[in-house]
Amino acid sequence: MTAVIFDPEQIDYRGGQLKQEGAVSTLRGKLTIKHCTASADEQSYLKQAALESAIKQGMSKDTSRTAICGGADNCWNVINAVAP
Repeated sequence: MTAVIFDPEQIDYRGGQLKQEGAVSTLRGKLTIKHCTASADEQSYLKQAALESAIKQGMSKDTSRTAICGGADNCWNVINAVAP
């Protein structure tokens, strides 16, 4: 399993075009800072490493988060470990 943690304020938008209407644009962004972690154990390391990555990215109790998971319980267990 892997986890990528980043602060959306660390996206550098360059290139593409910003649409005048609608929510989707062709504006492209590049993550300037992110933390990635991976583990093949029983989730204990990944949970701790993902939490440490979130803290390094400035996450606090008041941080809103977005998670993309495959839907398996083990994926959500990691996300819940990072819950503010």
